[in-house]
This record gives sequence, C-alpha cells and structure tokens, in this order.
Amino acid sequence: MEKPLHTARELAAHLKIALSTVRAYTRLTDIPRHPIGRLIRFNLSEVQQWLRDGGSLAPGHRTKTERARARDDAA
Repeated sequence: MEKPLHTARELAAHLKIALSTVRAYTRLTDIPRHPIGRLIRFNLSEVQQWLRDGGSLAPGHRTKTERARARDDAA
C-alpha cells in the first residue's frame, strides 16, 4: 500500500528532480500540499494530477541550481 503523505525529499526522489525545485514549487506555486504544524507533506497522486493539469513553476522562475548552470553555460 502506498504511503499517503511524503516529505519534500521523497517527492523529489520520486519525480527525479532536485529538492530545491520541490521547495521552489512549494514557495511559488499552488502545488498540492498538506501542512502539519511546521512540516509540509505531499500526496503523490495529488501532485501527479496537478502536474498533468499543467502545474509548474511560476513563469520565468529558475532555481538556484538552474541559474548556476546557466552562468556556467554562458562562460
């Protein structure tokens, strides 16, 4: 049986994206999340549906890692 709620780290691993990207999604978008006190948990099926429905980062936003890669590519 699937675990109902996942940490940001677990979500990042499942989606094969950086943890910083999950944190950016959390700060900048309406990604489905479940606050539990100071903790934030994610339901995998809700997040997958949100992504299928077009959920993404705010237009033009790049994570710190993406900005660093862009600087490296430009150099």
